[in-house]
Amino acid sequence: AKAWDLANGRSNVQGDDGCASQDEAVELVRADMLTLSNHVVSALRDGGIDTSTHPPHQWATGDGPNFSGDLAPLQPGTTVPVTWGDVVPIAGPASFGILSGDDVVHRCAVELPNITRVVFAMGGADGVLRRPPHEATDEDLITEWREDSAFEGHHATEMDVTGGIGLKVERARSIAQHGIETLFVNGEVDGRLQAALMGQPVRGTRFPPAQKG
Repeated sequence: AKAWDLANGRSNVQGDDGCASQDEAVELVRADMLTLSNHVVSALRDGGIDTSTHPPHQWATGDGPNFSGDLAPLQPGTTVPVTWGDVVPIAGPASFGILSGDDVVHRCAVELPNITRVVFAMGGADGVLRRPPHEATDEDLITEWREDSAFEGHHATEMDVTGGIGLKVERARSIAQHGIETLFVNGEVDGRLQAALMGQPVRGTRFPPAQKG
């Protein structure tokens, strides 16, 4: 996706990853994301969880927070819906672009009913840090977000094609402002994601929900 500048839509850019065109790169990225989702679905099913899979390029158009698409099938019920960030169709000359999973999460959280908690599982960090992960100590973890909190995130520009940690924090703040508890945890540490989902005390960054009324 990065090599072919897919986030910025159709162009004359030439990648160096073996694909012959942007269109081929689009299909390759979509296939890779489907493969990744299959691993997630397999793990959930091994845990006895029924799932449904919803590739965004099949139901969403446009990028950013105002993308179009029916979110109703993503409402959790007897099955757990699985979706992700993806290369999606975009109207006009751009033809395609990248819809961030962070924007999908935000829209689901604030528009679907009965959402009480959102958890972002990170890699390489315990949560939002005051300094970049390679410089941070345990004391640099922001355990509870405040509006005057300052952080420095490592944006992997060679890989990340959307907004990195900055976009995640922005979306987490907005979700919490809608009265929904939001957390960042290290998904690579056994037990932390489960604890966060269950509302148990866990090391990470908590965005406290705004009080309604």
